[in-house]
This record gives sequence, C-alpha cells and structure tokens, in this order.
Amino acid sequence: MSKILKLESGDRTKKLVWLDHFGKYESLYTLVSVFMNSQSGFELVFALGGKEVVVRSQAELDRFLEEAKAVERIVCKPREIRGNSVLSEAQLGTVQDFLAFATGNYSPYNVVSKIEGILLANGFKELLGDRPWVVNTGGKYYVKRAFSSSIAAFSIPKQLLNGKAFSYNIAATHSDSPCPRLASKTQVFGSGYDQMNVQIYGGGLWRTWFDRELAVGGRVVVKTSEGLAVRSYASKGAIAFIPSLPPHLFKPENEALNREIHLRPITGISADKPSPDGQLDFLLEDIASSLAVARENILAFDLCLADQNPPALFGSANQFVASARLDNNLSAWAGLSGFLEVPETTANQQVIPLYFCFDHEEIGSASTSGADSDFCETVIERATAALSSRADIYDTKMASFLISADVGHAYNPNYDSNFKSGYKPIANKGNLIKINDSMKYVTNSISRAWVSCVAKEHNLHLQEFMVGNESPSGSTLGVFLAKRLGCLSVDIGAPVLAMHSAREFVGSLDVVEYKELFKHLLATPLPEIADRRA
Repeated sequence: MSKILKLESGDRTKKLVWLDHFGKYESLYTLVSVFMNSQSGFELVFALGGKEVVVRSQAELDRFLEEAKAVERIVCKPREIRGNSVLSEAQLGTVQDFLAFATGNYSPYNVVSKIEGILLANGFKELLGDRPWVVNTGGKYYVKRAFSSSIAAFSIPKQLLNGKAFSYNIAATHSDSPCPRLASKTQVFGSGYDQMNVQIYGGGLWRTWFDRELAVGGRVVVKTSEGLAVRSYASKGAIAFIPSLPPHLFKPENEALNREIHLRPITGISADKPSPDGQLDFLLEDIASSLAVARENILAFDLCLADQNPPALFGSANQFVASARLDNNLSAWAGLSGFLEVPETTANQQVIPLYFCFDHEEIGSASTSGADSDFCETVIERATAALSSRADIYDTKMASFLISADVGHAYNPNYDSNFKSGYKPIANKGNLIKINDSMKYVTNSISRAWVSCVAKEHNLHLQEFMVGNESPSGSTLGVFLAKRLGCLSVDIGAPVLAMHSAREFVGSLDVVEYKELFKHLLATPLPEIADRRA
C-alpha cells in the first residue's frame, strides 16, 4: 500500500511528496492537490468516482484506498454484455483508464489538477514560471500557467547530445468545454425557488443541458494566514437542474430559447429573504466545508456547471463511449497517455516530446493560458536555453513538429446533407486528419502525408474530415501555435457525435487508437523532407 513518504520544504513550496499513489488502482482515483493545514498538518485531496475526498491522516488514507477498491466494481467495470466485444482485454483496460480520467472533470481546473497528479505519480518535477529553470538529460518536468488553468510537460532523452541540434514533437490539447458557469453573484431570488445566476461559456448546444442532474466544480480563492490560496472544488453530487417546459403549456414551434432566463438552474426552495451577499448559502457553506475554511474566507471562484453522470460504455459489443466533455477531455487524456508511453530511448535522441493542455480554446484561445498566448513559446525557449547555450532557438522551433489535437466531427446519418461528399467519417473506422485550405486547420499536404506514414507503420486507422462549402467551419489550437512556431503542423482528432452537447459519444476503438497515435507521433522524428523550410 502506498504511504506518505516525506515533507519537502522550500522558500516557495511546502508540500507532501506523494510517490506511486496510484498503485494497483491507477484507473480509479487521482491525487488532485496537496497542501498544508495549520490544524492537521496536511491534506491530500483525491478524485474518486466523481467526488473529491479529503484525507488528513494515515488512517484516513488507508480507509480511502479500501473505498477505491470498492469503487472498482461500480465505476470502472463495463456493464455485462451479451455476445462478443469489439474490445480486447487490453483495449478495454485502455478505455477504462479514459473513463476514470473523465469522471469528475467538472472544469478545466479539475482537469489540469488531475493531469498534475498523474505527472507527479510518474516522476515529473515541477518548474516554476517565475524562477530559473535547471533541467538535465533524462529529466522529466512540468510547468503550470495561471493557477492550474494550463499545463505543459516534457521529458528529455537520456542520450541527448550536447551541442547538436534538437527539436520538439509537440502535442497540443485543451482542458475547457462549453458549459454554463456561475456568475460572481450566484443567487437569483424572487421566484420561490433558489436559482443559480449563470453566464454561458463557449458555443454549447444549450437545449441539451435541460432535464439532467448538474454538479459544480472549479477553483476557489481563499484567504489564509499567509495570504491567498487557490484550491480545487467539486460538489459531492448533483446540486442543480434546469427544467424544460412541457408541450402542454406552449406551442413548441414558437419556442425561442432565452439564454439569460431559461438556463437558470433550480437548486432548492428559497428562503423568505435573499442572501445579503448575493450568494447561494448552501453552495458557499458546502465549499467552506469541503475546503475546511470559514465562509468569510472564500473570496472568489471560477465554477462550472457539469453533467454529473459518469462516462460509460454502451451499444452492441461495447462499441461506443458516452461522456460529458469529450471535447476535449478525450484529447487531453489521449495526448497525456501517449506522451507518458514514449520510450525513454527513442529512435532519435535529438527529439524531445512536449505535451500541452491549454485553457480557453472554446472562446478563442486569447488569454494568458490559451494557445494564443506566449506559453508554448516560453516553455520551448526556456527549456532550450537551459539545455544548451549553443542551440539556435529559431532553428529549434522550425525543426519541430506540432500535433494540434481536438475532437472532430463524425458522420451523423440523420443529417446527411450537412456533410461533404466523400468526407463522412464513421466511428470506430479511424481517427481524423482535419483539412481546411482556408487554414481553419493547419494540416497541409506534407503533414498529412507524414501522419499517414506513421499511422500505417503502426497499423492505425485514419480518416479525413473536410467541412462542406456551405457550412461554417470550426477552428482550434493549431492556427495560433503554428503561426508563432513556424513549424510543420497537423490537426487531428477523434470523430465524435453530438459535439458541444452536454453529453457526446465516440467509438471505443477510436479511443484506443487515439492514444496510440499520439505515442507514435511524439516518439518519431520527422524524416528528411526536401525543401522543408521553404
């Protein structure tokens, strides 16, 4: 059984070092955060089965690990099916890992905190954005941006040759998803019900948020004796519901959605008077209890509403996975999992695998933690400078390879006319190379050819997606990163149905091959390409 090993102190950090905390149950729980508590000495916060569990002693830790064993039978095992499964035992284990990762990721901050826990469990060391970096060959490092809004990680080959040119294979994903978010004043009073005051985030299919149990998660800023602290929060279950209006009370053909009024969730029966601070009392009290702080010390928060139902396999022979926030939890998980499986000894020791999970993709990426910031450039420039004073940063960036990864559209047979002829990708037939010559996607003929070569070598299936001429096209991370780096780039994604719905679905075989595609693209150096820099 894993144990608390030691306390590590420094001028900036004071935290428990927790090694191999996953143990046998890696797919079941994640260490979300570690922080000191003035009364009990320490607190470990775990995500387990869609909720957060706070552990403050070795006895509580032992009980928690026993609970994790019980959850294995509930959360991570697929339902019994009749007939054959499309998944082998190993493939099923991979899908279960994703199901566990996606459970409880109510906000981008929960996603990044979970990624950080996984990196720590795999021996990665944190670098601080405002401190000098010391990195070494064979080392594994990560850095966060904007208080668990975005994260980057890289591992340096043991045999990286000093003084010889090197480059990066970069996987870029994102942590955010369309959702209603809580306003800074959470209470809407006057209807007889307690209702949440929300603001919409991203381009969601807002009708799909009606009539489902909603949880809340995100980050909270609290006042401490030492200043301010940012902590992760997730409600212990569903606390809200947005009810639709029955057809007996209106004519559906005349209905228009008012996003300001119709998306207000109901949380309970209201008191006689509104809260003096404009907050829902039960929510602030739950946050205070979960974080072990006084309510008056809760200063601010970034909280998201989320479908509380866990992800699940469904369909004949376990062919599909249904989940909230596949866009882009799936790419974040697949990119991270593939990155962690890149062999320490690769075919070319001069390639450094680099993983990013950015925030704010759903609203245009223009933020300090989005893809349209200097985060990617800064990580590359600082890591390169710390490794070699001789390296030319411009050559290093241009010799690199960018894999922009966001889920893409699978063909929906109920809306055939919305898909371009020849570009109707089917779930479980392969992941997508996304193409748009107006540069909504960064794929070009060279990067398309290279990704196809790597996939073919490893028996991975690919499909192409191109939007029709009469349809608007989405865009994603690649366009912002490629223009800053100047390197060969590609946009890929798993084909998903019901994208931007409160719940989406994907082929289970595509989940497996998505991770494998990342692993091989990150591990394989670019070949010599004539006129590559022209």
